[in-house]
Parts: sequence; structure tokens; C-alpha cells
Amino acid sequence: MTLDEYERFGQKIYADLAEFIAKALSDALDPQRQSVIRLQHVKTRPKGLTSLREKLEKNGVALDEPRIEENIKDLAGCRLVFYTNTDVNRLAGSGLINDLFEIDWERTKLHYPTEQSDSDFRSDNIVVRLKESHLAMPGCERFRGLACEIQVQTALNHAWAEMEHVIYKIRRLP
Repeated sequence: MTLDEYERFGQKIYADLAEFIAKALSDALDPQRQSVIRLQHVKTRPKGLTSLREKLEKNGVALDEPRIEENIKDLAGCRLVFYTNTDVNRLAGSGLINDLFEIDWERTKLHYPTEQSDSDFRSDNIVVRLKESHLAMPGCERFRGLACEIQVQTALNHAWAEMEHVIYKIRRLP
């Protein structure tokens, strides 16, 4: 998909993909089905056009690249916000994301505090695709081959990430 195609119709498809993934995860984590993993809320979004252009340029990808989805892993995003690290650890140990989706381990990144980092930020950024069982559902064939980045965070890390994003945007102002 080119940048122009993303602008014309792709952004909507990626928004729909993120919503589909969010619903599948929310349903699986519904307290009526299980009570161990406490999900606070889910946030979804497609990559914004300005942000996408900037990311392509930053990564040295031509704006007329015919397959931007191979270079950008977060055209669709779904953030799962949990109450505590215990909830995050329970999700990781449950195998739920692997049960629901195909995980792209090469593009998945787990962010943790290290001695080399001055940040305490923690986030699991898991890149997934739909399994054949989902793709066979009405209206889902259009998601074939598309990826979504699922960010798994606590409420505190979510707030921190939102604050850092605002600061990042302010620093880029002329």
C-alpha cells in the first residue's frame, strides 16, 4: 500500500482492524468470562497521516514506497491498559494473545527498564495478524496480511506514555 492509498482508504481499513482486535481482546478479557486479569480500558487508533509521513522520512523510506506496511509496524494500534504489573504479567503468562492472533515475533518489542536507560517505562509492543478463523468471518478478508501493534501497559505507564508523546510533539514545534 502506498502513502496515497493509505490516505484514500487504508487508514480506514487499519482503524477497522484495530477495532476488531480490540473487541476480540475485550471480549476475551471480559470479567464475566474470567476474573484474574483486570483490564482497565482499551484504546485504538490508525497511524495519523502526518505522523506516518514523518516516520517514513525518519526511517529513510521513500514517500512513494509501494509497500509502506512492510516498513511501519504500527499502522494500526491497540493499547490494552491494565491496573497493575501483576495484571500485565498474568496476560503474558496466559497465552491469550497467541491463542487469538498470529504474533510476528521479529517485529514485536518488549520495552523494560535497563541499567543503560534512564527511563522506568515498560511496554510490551506485540505485532499481530489475524488467524484464518478470523479472516473467514464476514468482512474480515480485507484484513489479510495486515498487522496491528498491541501495546500492553499499566495505567501508570499509559499515562507516562501519553505525557511523553505530548512533550515529544512540543519539542518538535518551531
